[in-house]
Amino acid sequence: MRRMAASRTKQLWPVALVAAIFGSLVAGQAVRIQPFSGFGAAVSILDVVLGISSLAVLGHLLKTRSLGDFLRSVWHDSVWKWSLSFLLWAAVALGINAFAYEPKEVVVAASYLARISVVFFLAWFTASRAKELRRPVTEWFVAAAVALVGFGFLILALFPNFIFMVPQGWDPHLGRLLSTFYDPNLFGPFLALVMAFSLGRAFITKHWTRIGYVVLFLSGWVGLYLTYSRSAWLAGLIAVPAVAWKYKKLFSLALVAVFIGTLFVPTRLGSRFDTAPSLADTSRYSKQGFDCDERTDKECDPTGSARITTLRQGWDLLQTSPVIGVGYNAYGTALVDQEVVTEKALKKNSIQGSDSSLLNIWVTTGIVGLALLLAFYAQVLRRLWRLRAVAGPAAEPANALFFFTIAYLAASFLNNALFYLFLFVPWALLLAVTVPIRSSR
Repeated sequence: MRRMAASRTKQLWPVALVAAIFGSLVAGQAVRIQPFSGFGAAVSILDVVLGISSLAVLGHLLKTRSLGDFLRSVWHDSVWKWSLSFLLWAAVALGINAFAYEPKEVVVAASYLARISVVFFLAWFTASRAKELRRPVTEWFVAAAVALVGFGFLILALFPNFIFMVPQGWDPHLGRLLSTFYDPNLFGPFLALVMAFSLGRAFITKHWTRIGYVVLFLSGWVGLYLTYSRSAWLAGLIAVPAVAWKYKKLFSLALVAVFIGTLFVPTRLGSRFDTAPSLADTSRYSKQGFDCDERTDKECDPTGSARITTLRQGWDLLQTSPVIGVGYNAYGTALVDQEVVTEKALKKNSIQGSDSSLLNIWVTTGIVGLALLLAFYAQVLRRLWRLRAVAGPAAEPANALFFFTIAYLAASFLNNALFYLFLFVPWALLLAVTVPIRSSR
C-alpha cells in the first residue's frame, strides 16, 4: 500500500504544479507583494508559484540524479535548444555590461532574466513529460481562460474607470476590458490565444463540449473587442480565421470580413484605427515626444504616440551597442546612462522598455540574442507546421498554436507582450505539451 501511495504521489505532483501555475495565473496582478524594500519592484503570486515550482522540479531532478541527462536532452532537441542558447547568451550579455551599472541595478536586471529562465525551465520539464501532462495542461488552461474572461467582464462592470489605480503605477484605462491582467493591451493577445484554441477545439469535439467551446470563443471575441486594443485586434485577425481555414474555408473568410468590417463601424475601436495615420506625421513630434492636445485635436492619439516615442528612444539606445546589447532588462538604466532620457523622465513614465518586444530583445541582448530567439521561434513554427498536418492528439493544438504564434510575434512587434508573464506562461506550457522534447542524436 505504501508503495502504491508513493507511486501515486510521484505521478500527481507534476499535475499539482500545473494546477497551481494556472490558478495563480488567474490571480494575475491582483495579488502582489514587495519582498524587499528599496528595489522598487513587486512580485505577483504567479512569480512566487513559478519559483516554488521550479525549485520542486530542480529538487526532483537532483534527487533522481537526472539533471544532467535532462539538460542534455534539452540541448539536443532541435527546438528547445535555441531557448537555452538564448538564455545563456542573455546571461553573458548582462555580465559583460554589469560593470557599467550599480549593483542594485544588476540585481534587478538579473532577477528578470531569472524569471524568464524559470518559465523556460518549467516548459522544458513539461515538454519532457508531454504525454502525461497534455490533458492537465489543456484542462487547466481552459479553466483559467473561463475564469479570466469572467473576471474581465466583472471588473469592467464594477470598475469601468481604472484611474484609481494610477498611484499604483497602472494606466488610467477607461471602459476597457483588462481582467486581472490590469492591462487591456496585454490581456487582448491572451484572448486571441483563447479564441484560437477554443475555435479549434469546437471543430473537433461534439455535443455539449462543442457548445462550451463555442461560448468561450464568442465570449473571448466580445472581450477582445472591449479591450479596444489595436494590436490585440490585429492578433485576432491573424490567428482566428487562419485556424478556421483548415476546417471551413467559407467560415474563415466570413471571420476575416467581420474582423475587418468592424473597423469601419463608427465605434471606439474603429476611431482608434482612424487616428493611427496621424502617428506618421513627423512634424507632430518634438524631442520629448508627440506634441498634441486631444481636447482640441481630433487626430491626437496620446497612447499611440507614446508608443512611437518609446520606439524612437529604443532605436536611439540600440545604436550604442547593437551587437551585444546593453544587458537584459537594463533598458531603463541604460536610457539614462546614454542620455537618451533624463532620470526624471524615466521615473515619470516608468520606461523599462520600448513598446516592441523584438526591439527590446535587440537592444538588451544585441543582434546575437535577437538571432538566437528568432531561431527558437522559427523552429517552433517549423515543428508546429508539421504536427498540424499529422493525425493525432497534437494536431489541433499545433494548428491553433502555429497561427497564434505568428499573431503573437506580430503583436509583440507593436507592444511589449512577448515575455509578459501572464501571456508567456500559458503559451509556453501549451507549446510544451504539443512539442515534446526529443533527442536529435
